[in-house]
Parts: sequence; C-alpha cells; structure tokens
Amino acid sequence: MTTYKALKGKKVKTLSSDPPAAASEGQVWYNSSGYDFKTSVSAEAWASGGDLVSGRRNPVTFGIQTAAVVAGGHTPGGDFSTSETYDGTSFAEGNNLLVAMDTSASAGTSTAGLVFGGNPGGLTETVSYNGTSYSEENNLTAARYALGGSGTQTAAIAAGGSPQTNTGSALSEEWNGTSWTEGNNLGTGRYKPAQTGTQTAALFVGGDTGPANVANVEEYNGTSWSEVNNYPSTLTFAASSGIQTDALVFMGDIGPGYGVKTFGYDGTSWSSRPDMATAGGNTEGCGTSSAALAASGGPASGRTSSSEEFTVAASVKVITDS
Repeated sequence: MTTYKALKGKKVKTLSSDPPAAASEGQVWYNSSGYDFKTSVSAEAWASGGDLVSGRRNPVTFGIQTAAVVAGGHTPGGDFSTSETYDGTSFAEGNNLLVAMDTSASAGTSTAGLVFGGNPGGLTETVSYNGTSYSEENNLTAARYALGGSGTQTAAIAAGGSPQTNTGSALSEEWNGTSWTEGNNLGTGRYKPAQTGTQTAALFVGGDTGPANVANVEEYNGTSWSEVNNYPSTLTFAASSGIQTDALVFMGDIGPGYGVKTFGYDGTSWSSRPDMATAGGNTEGCGTSSAALAASGGPASGRTSSSEEFTVAASVKVITDS
C-alpha cells in the first residue's frame, strides 16, 4: 500500500493548530484539536478595483497593485496628460505629465517611474516620475509609439513599437538612468505588445507586425532576444505583470475581438488562469503574477474608467472522503 511518506517524502504531521495557509500550501497535516486532516490550497481570481477619476484607453501603468500610477492615454476628445495614483482602493489625480501622451511605455515604481515614447506623432519623449511630479529626461534614439517597456527607473528596456508607419519595429534600447543606447534587435519587429520583466530578463509577448497580429514570444537576457514558446493566441494591446519566469498576460485584442483571457508564463510554457470580468484591450497592467492590476482600457472606439485586481490567496481546507 502506498503511503503519504512514500509519495511526498515525509510523514503527515500532527498539529494542535493550523499553520499559516500561505506557508503551508500543498502540505497535509492532522489537526488534533478538531480531529481533521487538513491541507492548504490557493485560489486565483479577478475582482473589481477602484474607478479612475478620468476614463481613458492606451495609458501607461507602473508600480504594484497597491501603489500604482496610471498616466496619459486617449479619449475620443484627444490625448491625455493627466496622471493618477492608486493606493489599492481608490484613484486620486496627481501632477500631470509634461505633455499629452498615449500608447507610450513605462518602467519602475510609483515613486520612481519612467515613461517614454508614444503618440501623438510618434514621440522620443522620456520623463521620470519621483512620486509627485514628472521631469524631462534624455530622449529615445528613435521616435515610435505602441512600444514595449519594462525594468526600473535607472535600468529600463524599450522594445518594438512603430515609427508612425503601422509596421512593427525590431528596435531595442536600454536606459541607464541617464541616456538610451541601442542594443540588439528583436527577432520579429512588431508593435502593440505586452512586455514585462527587467532590463536583463524581459519578456515580449504578441504584437502586430503590420500585416498581422502574432503570437510570437521573445525573451531578453540583457544582450540578445531569443524566440520561445508562443502565446496561446495572436494578441495585441494586452497588459502584463510579473517577471520573465513568473508572468501574467491579460486582456488585449485577441484578433478579432477583445478578450477576457488571462495566461500565466513560468519561463517555459503558458497556462490558463481565471478570466477577467470585463473584456477589453488598449490597457496596461502592473504588479506581480500573484497581485496584478489592470487599469483603464476598453474597445478601440471607447474608453473605460474601471480597474480589476488579480489576487492569489491561500486558505486552509478540511480533507473529506467525497
């Protein structure tokens, strides 16, 4: 007869009280006070977050789920320069960007952020954020919009985008805290991607080559880009969070139509995660793979002020024989 120790390499412990759920995920123990066998399981879900002060699409979002910034974007009336902060519950308007920008890229945290590129007209603009206000920085080497961005305020990477030609660029640039330097190109030039990670370990997902939306995924190791396993569908204007080996990609134009799908990436393969409540694209995301924020976005012809939060929570369950 197979025992638990034979399967897991250790015996079932007898405890008088339950250990913390998050610390004991996947473990099995006997609770001598309640006379129950128990285990800890995790549950993933999206839930409504706070509403933005001003609805928009194609903004930048940087930071974490409980301390984020949403800046710029577009409404039917034009491009935005407004910037809002999020504390995990509600949004509040802060100091504006120096210029109106949409389909830009970003990196960093809510107290040390970086925003670069975008529209109108394809921008080289780069600005830093100190938690209160924005400051002008040295420009990108090439103007483009709908590019990918990730990293920190002092070590960011900008990849892809379009130089106002509706064709994908393969250009990749690194930021050292002072200036941008061109690096090795993407394998496949495209714009409207989802990008997350660091300057030395970035993930670039999907996008539009000009002729078509693609499912291609590339990883960056600090020197060069390499093709890895494709995203489960073609994808543009999606949001992302996390790191190269533990990432989420969500929403987006899954060609055709806007999706609610969420997929996780473990550094090798993609797996399905819970759907979002509201379909949409033209959005941005930030945070981690277990605590992500999707803010704003919406169909190409409209805008939305809503946000959603993705959370992974552990709980203790009694093991039954049914």
